[in-house]
Amino acid sequence: MGQGTHNRDGCLRKRFWHEVRGYVLLYLFNFILLATLFFLLDGFNTVSGLLYFILLSTVSLLVFITYFFFKKKKQYGREDAEASDAALQRLQAAAYEKKYREHLLFINRWVHYIKTPISVIRAVIQDEESAAAENITGPAESEEHLHEVLGQIKAESDRILEGVNSALNFARATDFANDFKLERFDLHESLSETINELKGNFIRANVYPDLRISVGKQIESDRKWLKFIFFQLLTNAIKYSHPGGKVSIYLSDKGNNTICIEDRGIGIASEDIGSIFDIFYTGSNGRKMGESTGIGLYLVKTICDQLDYSISVESKIDQGSIFSLHIGDRLITKL
Repeated sequence: MGQGTHNRDGCLRKRFWHEVRGYVLLYLFNFILLATLFFLLDGFNTVSGLLYFILLSTVSLLVFITYFFFKKKKQYGREDAEASDAALQRLQAAAYEKKYREHLLFINRWVHYIKTPISVIRAVIQDEESAAAENITGPAESEEHLHEVLGQIKAESDRILEGVNSALNFARATDFANDFKLERFDLHESLSETINELKGNFIRANVYPDLRISVGKQIESDRKWLKFIFFQLLTNAIKYSHPGGKVSIYLSDKGNNTICIEDRGIGIASEDIGSIFDIFYTGSNGRKMGESTGIGLYLVKTICDQLDYSISVESKIDQGSIFSLHIGDRLITKL
């Protein structure tokens, strides 16, 4: 604060001197000229007369400079206020434009993401209609085939639901303060609910959940947003796991207040680690699999920041990844 005031005062003095220096130079020129003329014309008969002339001229200059300074100070204040307002408006406009571009890009990617499962569902239905019209599937195969088709439709509908939830959470994250509720709840229960919601994803990917956090660990947080973080991290862990692998959820042995979600999957390239939480960044894994929007981990980081958490990741190619959620002192152990 003091440094900022000092800088403003320094700028004010520079601006003032820039404007008043012409008057000071004119005064000095006139002073020298008049003093010379008075001296040549014997206008200074005594030393006291010369001193009086100098004093009167100097006081006149100081009075003028003082008046000019306070007059300009008000003007500078108005100009600075207008400049600050204009700068603030420019910053707000730039932030709004950035957010608008992000939303526009998100909508474009989201539509592309949603379009794929819808197209798959439509193709499956059309194939079934064609098969039914030609009576291709026999009675013995019909039940097994129907189960397979319904499973495929269910998987694609889950992708649509995931995309819709992603859009809703993207919108809500921009108004986090009005969508936040602090409460105490059981961490094991919250994770179990999330795992159950992802049961179909685990089964289809042939991946198994390994929840090692026992009942009795209470946490103070926003239940809905914390579940969103778990949901996104578990979804990614399932997506990038090898079939037959497992996803482990446990408390770090380095401290009870760090929740780890670990997979033994394809891992993250070292060049991608620093950017995976950036908006719309899909990385080499996302580009290979073609199912990433680059939104999920960005929202995880955004929500973590809002909750005053931090998140980090360790990963090695073909060995898996560990996402560590550091929740500070929010975890309480029941007695």
